[in-house]
This record gives sequence, structure tokens and C-alpha cells, in this order.
Amino acid sequence: SSADEVVRVWNLRQRKEVGGLFQHTGSITHLTFPSPHHLLSCSEDGTIVLYRTKDWAVLRTFKGHKGKVNCVAVHPSGKVALSVGNDRTIRMWDFMRGKSAGSTKIYKEAELVRWSTTGTKFAVQTLNTIDVFSTSMTLLCQITHTARIQDLRFVSRPGTSTDSEVLLVAGEDKKVTVYEEGKPSTIANGDNAEEAENGAQVIAYKVISHFVGHDSRVKALATLPVTLPSESQTTYLTTIGSDGKIHLYDLSDLPPPSNATSVPPESFQILPIATYDTKGSRLTSLTMADGTPPQTAGKRKRDDAEEEEDDDEEVDWTDASSDEERPNGDGEEVGDDEEDEEADGGDGWGGVSDE
Repeated sequence: SSADEVVRVWNLRQRKEVGGLFQHTGSITHLTFPSPHHLLSCSEDGTIVLYRTKDWAVLRTFKGHKGKVNCVAVHPSGKVALSVGNDRTIRMWDFMRGKSAGSTKIYKEAELVRWSTTGTKFAVQTLNTIDVFSTSMTLLCQITHTARIQDLRFVSRPGTSTDSEVLLVAGEDKKVTVYEEGKPSTIANGDNAEEAENGAQVIAYKVISHFVGHDSRVKALATLPVTLPSESQTTYLTTIGSDGKIHLYDLSDLPPPSNATSVPPESFQILPIATYDTKGSRLTSLTMADGTPPQTAGKRKRDDAEEEEDDDEEVDWTDASSDEERPNGDGEEVGDDEEDEEADGGDGWGGVSDE
């Protein structure tokens, strides 16, 4: 993606550009693959577009934000997504019905939104602050970071259940800070009477370590679970910095989960296990993917056939926009006038259900 309003598509095996997606009328602000078969793009034109990667057909165009869309995040279930933009709202999109599910005002422009690994909460970032919400939009915690934040991500600890997760925060302080969730506590009566009556809880995050090594701000981070030759499992963290360097870390080096009597010092630092210097390149974005060995033509054909079979097993986000109903290939538009359920007071939030 770039400032020319076009999403460029590249074939990594052939190492060449194979085309472009011209659906947007504003600069592209964010791209994400919620599944191997779908791509979501956000733009300054206020829209979010869902593509099918098999043929790059437009399946849905989601409209609702009044201005630039900064980020979109899909729930781990694949059923809903959240988006944030410069209209100072969080919007929810129902992928199962292909429509807006509501929105709520947050009175500040959020730059990033990220789901937790379990999908029970999500984080919204603005400048150097992170607000952690439950799926019912209860504010669970507000983190004030020591520097401007560039990227963040929830990730499970290697070799543990998804319930044991940490929050990684990359910023202009030249490191990735690791936050761990503390024990929840019930909201006091003086904080919010309605939530206190319902037994709502808040949580606290504490710093347990730092991934260090960059000489300048850390621009982005990505994680990838891997199985080592010893058949043990770990998760690798990769970071890029304005210093032009790419660092690789092993999340197995994190200190063990802390408790009330044992809290690792904030000075606990983890060095990279590998570093690559791009010699002055301006690195701005990053992703990680599983590598695959070179394949013969026959093997590739079999894999393509298997992928087509897998399409039928995916969560169906686009039932109402099949090829038969889309002769022009433009997909369907989900607009504010028809589908949005936002109330005047910003109470249109419906919450997230795992059912």
C-alpha cells in the first residue's frame, strides 16, 4: 500500500508485481489478512474493503467512519471486527451478516486497535496511552506509557494456554516493553455506580521486562509461533527500528509469570538472538509468515487444489455477495444510512458474543 490510493499485489515466488487494487479514493492506511483467503484494507476515504485473495474480488465495502480509518482488527473468531479513525469512534462490523453492528464515541482519535488472544478484551492506542476495554465497552485499564507508542500486540506466552498472555508495546523509547496483566479487582462504588452494582472488574498491567537493542525508535513488531527442531515450541518476536535494523527475539526468554509476592524488576532486559542491518533503509512496516520450501509444478497444482477445498471450510463472511449477485465484481456497500445502529449518545454498541 502507499499514498497513491492503490494496493499493490506482489507474487513473492516470482518476485514481481502482478496487479493493483483500485477500490479506494484515498491513501491506504492499513492492511491486514484476517485469513489466508481474505484481505482487509483501510483508507483515508473512510471505507474498509474486504477482498477475496483467490481472485481479488471485492466482497464488501464497509462505510461508516466520517474521515480517515486508521486501523481495523478482526476478532479471533473471525465473526466481527473493530475499526478506529479520526472521527473519534470505535466501530464494530458484523462479518457474518455483512453489516455495521454499531459504534461508540471515545472522544479522542485512536491510532491502533488490537484484540487480546482470547478475544475477551481489546486495546485502543492514542499517542502514549492504551485503553483496555472489555467486549461490553467497560474500561478495564488505562496504561500511560513512557513514550510515544508506535505498535502494540497481545501475544500468548510460549508453551502456555492462551489465557497466559502479555502485551508488547513498541515505542520511541527504543525498546519493546512487556506488560503483564495483574489480578482483577471489583470496581469501587465511587468509581462507577452502575458498573459497581453489576460487579464489573478492572485490571492492572505491570511492566515485567524490555526487549532492547535498537538505537532509535521501534517502528513495528510482529510475532510468529514456531516449532523448533527439538519439537519444542516457542514464539519469535521481530522488530524494526528507525535505525534501519531488524531484530529477532525469543519470547521464551521472558521471565516466568509473576505473582503478588514476586514481581520482576522493570530493568529486566532481553537482547536479540539475531540482528540484520539494512544499512540505512527506512523501515516502516513489518509482518512475519511461515516459510515453505521450493515446490515442483506438480506439487504446486495439488496444493492449489487443496486450498480451493479449504475455502469451503472457512468462516463465510460474504454469503450475500456471491458472484451471481455481483456481476460487475464491485461487491456490496455497507453504508451508514442503511445499517448503522449508533444512537445519538454513542450507545449503539452491541458487544461480542462467542456463540
